[in-house]
Amino acid sequence: MCLESKEHCLLAQKFLSKDVEWLTPELHDKIHMYFPKPKDKSPTGERNIESLKEHTMILFAPGRKWASTQQLVEALQCFSSSWGAHMSHTGGGLICSYGNSKAKKHVKHIDPNKRRTVSVSLKETVNCPFKIPHGFKDCGVNSKKNVPRILYQCVVGQAGCYVHTCGCSPATQRAIMPTIGTLIPDVAGLTSVISVG
Repeated sequence: MCLESKEHCLLAQKFLSKDVEWLTPELHDKIHMYFPKPKDKSPTGERNIESLKEHTMILFAPGRKWASTQQLVEALQCFSSSWGAHMSHTGGGLICSYGNSKAKKHVKHIDPNKRRTVSVSLKETVNCPFKIPHGFKDCGVNSKKNVPRILYQCVVGQAGCYVHTCGCSPATQRAIMPTIGTLIPDVAGLTSVISVG
């Protein structure tokens, strides 16, 4: 969607709200067609990685356009949660939550006595290569206009990796949740309040 007028931009501002449902009923139905079938699940709950790869390559094929990056994120999260995987959105793509992000790496202190003990994280151990890159090629984005990118279509990039090495099961999905900050604390269960000030 190329936004040329101020009126068009103001009308489109409603899409910046968190309450907007980006997945249409038709898109929901299409995603559900690619959910794992009984033959794709083992008795231990692990998913068939080859079947997952095939379904992902069809649904998130390189060159496919989406209404916005938010629609792509929501579609992939809906799809991947049924397969026992969890996705994280980085600047230019979507990666498995078990994949290593481009975060700043820990640098050891010069003095050995002052070094912190840093444990190896799940992400560093598994290092899942799954990635779906996306961008705005041929989608009308003009960097000179001050229009939020969520209001433009996005396209799936060519250099994706559709292979998961993280196991893809409900157990692996539960294991990664505490490390990615998606758990919601039970505030009602707090017995005391600490004042910061």
